[in-house]
Amino acid sequence: MPPERFGSCVLFEGATLRIGAVHCGPEHPDFRAPGPIERPVFVFPRASVWIRRPDQRPVVAGPNVVSLYNAGEEVQRRALTPRGDRHEWFQVDPSLRFSVPYAPSDPACYAVQRALTHYLRTEATPDPLLVEETALGLLDRLTDRARGVTPQGRDRRRSRPVERAEAYVSVHFRRRETLADLARVAGCSPFHLAHAFRLHRGSTLHQYRDRLRLCAALELVLDGPGDLTALALELGYSSHSHLTAAFRRRFGLPPSALRRAASRARVETLRAHLWGTRS
Repeated sequence: MPPERFGSCVLFEGATLRIGAVHCGPEHPDFRAPGPIERPVFVFPRASVWIRRPDQRPVVAGPNVVSLYNAGEEVQRRALTPRGDRHEWFQVDPSLRFSVPYAPSDPACYAVQRALTHYLRTEATPDPLLVEETALGLLDRLTDRARGVTPQGRDRRRSRPVERAEAYVSVHFRRRETLADLARVAGCSPFHLAHAFRLHRGSTLHQYRDRLRLCAALELVLDGPGDLTALALELGYSSHSHLTAAFRRRFGLPPSALRRAASRARVETLRAHLWGTRS
C-alpha cells in the first residue's frame, strides 16, 4: 500500500477501477472545498459529514448514505463531528455517468466495502478479480437501491425537522433517546417527526439508528480484540446476545467469527451473504 499523504492513500489501482481512503480533519485547508471530481466516483463515508453540491441544500452523508459523483462535479463539506471526513472512495470508468447523487446504503453493503478495503490494506498481493468484481457488484446493488422505491435514493426530499433529527442521530446514535427527545431536537411533534422521517428517508428513526450502530459495531470488531459485552453496552444494546443476534441477522455470522476470520475470508463470507439478501 502506498504511504499516506495528507490523510489520503490509494489502496488499489486497476485498468478501470481505483480504490482509496481519505481521512481529512476539519482544520485541513482542503476540507471545505476539495476541488472538482476528476472521474466518476462513489463514496462510502465512515464519519458523518455535511455535503453540499452547487444549488442544493446540504445532506448528511454517513454510513447510511453513499454519495455518487460524476466527473467535473464540485462539492463543499462541513464538519458534523470533530472527526471531520473519513471515507473510502471507488473511482470507476470515466465513461460512466450516475443518474442520482445519493444511494441508500445498509450495514450489509457497508460491511462488504469495509472488509474489502481492510483486505487491500493487509494483503501484499490482493486478487484483482476478487477486488474488481466485489466493488462493481456493490455499485450494481447501490444503483438498484437508488432506482427503487426509497425516497432517499430518488430525490432526498427536504424537511427541516427530518434533517435536524438525522444530523443529531448521526452523532448521538449510541444514546437511548425517545421519540419525544428527538422531536424536541427536530422542533416538531413526535407524530410529525415519525411520519415525516418515514416519508422522506424511507425508514423509521429506529431502523436508521440501528444501522448506524451496526456499522459502528463492525468497525470496532474489525479494528481490535475489545470486549464484546462492553462494546454492546457502549453502542446502546441491552446485552452481548442482543448485539450478536443483530450482527448475525445483518452480516450472516456473529462478531466473534468475523473477528477471527482472515481478511480474504471476510470479504468472501460477507459478499456471499449480501448477494443472497434483500434489505
